[in-house]
Amino acid sequence: MRLTLRTMLAYMDDILEPADHEDLGKKIEASDFAAELIHRSRDTVRRLRLGAPDVLADESDDVLDGDPAADANAVSEYLDNTLPPDRVAEFERCCLDTGTTADMHLAEVTSCHHVLTMVLGEPAEIDPTLRRRMYELPEKLDGGQKLRIDPSHTPVAQAEPITVAAPVAPEQVEFVETDTVTPSVVTTHVTHLEEPASEVLPDYLRVAADGKRRRHLMATAGVLAILGGLTAYVVLESVKETKVPDSVAENVDPDQMVLDISVGEVASPTTPANEVPPHVSIPESGNNGGELIAEEDRYGGYESPEGSSDAPPFAGEPSEPPAKSISSLDSTTDSGQPGDPTDTKLSGDPSVLIPDDLEEGTLDIGSAPGLPGAESDLPTVPGKNNGELALGDPSSQDPLGLGSLSGDAEPGTSEEEAAPPEPVGPIQLGTYLGNNDILLSYAPATREWIRLPPRTALTGNTKLLSLPKYRTHVVLGNINAYLSGGTQITLPEQELSGDDPVLALEMSYGRLLLNAGLKGADLSLQVGNDLREFHMDSSASLAVDVHRVFIPGSSYEVDNAPVEANWYLTSGNVNWSDSTGSTSTIRAPATWKTVNDLDEAPVPILDLPRWIDREPMTSLERRARDRFAEELVVGRPVELRLQELNEEQSAPREVKMLSAEASLYVGEFAPFVNSLNDSDQRVAWRSHIEAMRQALARSPQVAEQLHETFIRLRGSEDGEDLMRMVRGFSPTEVGTTREEVKQGVVIDLIRWLEHPSLDYRVLAIYNLDEIKGTKDLKDYRPDGLQRSRGIAVSKIRQLVEDNEFLPAR
Repeated sequence: MRLTLRTMLAYMDDILEPADHEDLGKKIEASDFAAELIHRSRDTVRRLRLGAPDVLADESDDVLDGDPAADANAVSEYLDNTLPPDRVAEFERCCLDTGTTADMHLAEVTSCHHVLTMVLGEPAEIDPTLRRRMYELPEKLDGGQKLRIDPSHTPVAQAEPITVAAPVAPEQVEFVETDTVTPSVVTTHVTHLEEPASEVLPDYLRVAADGKRRRHLMATAGVLAILGGLTAYVVLESVKETKVPDSVAENVDPDQMVLDISVGEVASPTTPANEVPPHVSIPESGNNGGELIAEEDRYGGYESPEGSSDAPPFAGEPSEPPAKSISSLDSTTDSGQPGDPTDTKLSGDPSVLIPDDLEEGTLDIGSAPGLPGAESDLPTVPGKNNGELALGDPSSQDPLGLGSLSGDAEPGTSEEEAAPPEPVGPIQLGTYLGNNDILLSYAPATREWIRLPPRTALTGNTKLLSLPKYRTHVVLGNINAYLSGGTQITLPEQELSGDDPVLALEMSYGRLLLNAGLKGADLSLQVGNDLREFHMDSSASLAVDVHRVFIPGSSYEVDNAPVEANWYLTSGNVNWSDSTGSTSTIRAPATWKTVNDLDEAPVPILDLPRWIDREPMTSLERRARDRFAEELVVGRPVELRLQELNEEQSAPREVKMLSAEASLYVGEFAPFVNSLNDSDQRVAWRSHIEAMRQALARSPQVAEQLHETFIRLRGSEDGEDLMRMVRGFSPTEVGTTREEVKQGVVIDLIRWLEHPSLDYRVLAIYNLDEIKGTKDLKDYRPDGLQRSRGIAVSKIRQLVEDNEFLPAR
């Protein structure tokens, strides 16, 4: 993709494809003019008193002297990529020139592109009445203004009106001007029909509206169909006849079964309680009062249309009476047991069935057995040997007397309820895109850093790290986060739910750029032990630099260094909550600092740090970064491979330097110790020592590991001296007066300048420069010739003897 003003604006608003975004980012990093243009465009947008082009200005405007960028149509055509090619170069020249006019045009193009980006993400809301009026403007303008022509004031005789027959359609009357002084007046009765104004839409919007309406109708029809199907399924399942399982039917012996039914409070809605049903006859004698005996032969020849496969027929014992009596009301005692031992049994004839009213569900059973809170009048099973079976006993877990079934499931439970719930996976909080960068994730089980593959879902309780010289892009909810080189963050366990979710982040150290989306973002960012909660407005951009304040001479094996955070609001607004709980609105551009959980007052800023827009690096460092992308394998630990790259003899110098610096962030310190003895890495000595001191200040564990590494590689005595120089020296050790300096650690450092080991000399001159506030004191070079080093050491020693070596701090 070519680097033009239009593509640069797309890069600034994050609307490019990932591959194009990365490609264009490389070109911007390689071009100082492009990087400066980004700063300039952002600065012009923030300037409040910068003018704006006239709305109606065009190429023929006299005030702007034919400026091609002053026409609003030219700006829109340029952003839409429809401006003729011969005018594009001239248009861009007007925006890229220096001066107030060029800044005005650059701010206009940048603002318009940003507004269009916001509208594409969230369309603007327009009042329907206002939209209708805008649609009707062309028709009203085409019609022009209607003028009424009045006749001459010369009195004329009134002509008789002409009666015109009622026309089928309204008659149009035209006024024609003639040379006649006195026009003839004709009175015509014309009926004017006014049609109600209808809402007129353009064709392209009408097609879109019809398509949207059609999609809504199809979605509504689909929802209704699904609801109808579910309703039908529920209804059919509720009325479906329950079939006796085969395992139950096999265990029932029909020859030994006699159904004993005692129904309490039976009343038919169609037959009165004191009236005898048609299928029951009253015996002449030998009957208890009030008992109704079913006729045996009434249903003798009847066969069920559904067959007898669902349940086996019940056969009675031959000694029992051939009929079953249905007891009247209150047939049981208060205890629920049968109150009359003369209860008869159902006929043993399989052809005798239950009456039609009961089979069809028309009988009303007052106390339905089996329902909660309802008392059953049915008898219990008197015994299994006598062939009698009682139905509906709520206290019985086996109403058919068949024993326990397979599974022994408790009543009211189902397979779905008994099945264990499916485990819920981790909640995805973001995505690592992998746009030609590297992101590491910490594995607590193996205590290793593993490279993540592109398009990796990021979940809670994950520790992430970006290596030096990389600008890693991570999407977290509604935020585009960019981890600058050497940054470590942690995603804690959380649930991003609701309309306005709050993203929680923990930042250990490094540099982080947060770009909010069009809907803004709510964050809870923990920096060290300090927690800050804030809301970023739409398209706001906030950068933060977190580091430990290194104090030379401190014992970092025991104490932690204080945390310092520098905040940079580059665009938009932020609703900020400080440590006291007070909330304020900060507007860009602004910067402030947080030290020991205290926020300083925001101040305006014009020159932003370079790392906010791109990762500062040289061409050699860029080459080493590309080599790392090939050498570090996805899904594998990186510690061992970094150490191999640093020790490889054929590896380029820039690869060794980057591997030594990167090893500090993953907990491997041997490459750093070896780099102090490698003259090929002289360019990175100072940056390596500063990175090592930051690592010491981050954690006492890191200081202890570095101490052990020095002793393991250099021995006990040399390891202690080297570790002492890495830790630095306090003002008390250096001395504050001339006499104290002559007796302090400066004498030891001058002596170590002549040590045969290179790492001694490197750390000694670094500490002397830090104490004196110089760089390469007296042109001393640790890797120079011995004669040159001796001359420089003599000059430094003479400064001390002449009482001219005073600490700068």
